[in-house]
Amino acid sequence: MTRSSLLITGPSAKEKVYSTIYISVKDISKGHADQITWDSKRKVAIVKKDDSEMILNFSDQSISSGDHQIVLPESWVKMQNGSASINALVFSYVFDRYGESYHDLQREQWKEKLDFLDIQYVDPFPGGKDGIMHVNLTYNQ
Repeated sequence: MTRSSLLITGPSAKEKVYSTIYISVKDISKGHADQITWDSKRKVAIVKKDDSEMILNFSDQSISSGDHQIVLPESWVKMQNGSASINALVFSYVFDRYGESYHDLQREQWKEKLDFLDIQYVDPFPGGKDGIMHVNLTYNQ
């Protein structure tokens, strides 16, 4: 897979295709997070929802998290054309609708840590002929 697409289910569903396997966190979170910010001094993107934060670190330095803060592994994220992005394969794996069948403790732990994002599930569809990792995202109602 060299490209990805994101479709957030709902009445105004519209698919967005990306030229790489990385999906914009802003596109994933828009309308569902309380706030999405960029801290240029620390070189981190922060997605806030309720009292919790998901942090994407682009500083090439290890950062520690505080209470209600989750720092994603650096291998999951990439700054792409000025946009904080997450690997579609990883995102799909963590939130896969049928992920419990994998019996992967690490996946289950990440899903639990990111539960505050209010993501119900992802239906991942790896495109065979088109080379696109299709990520169909459903939020809790």
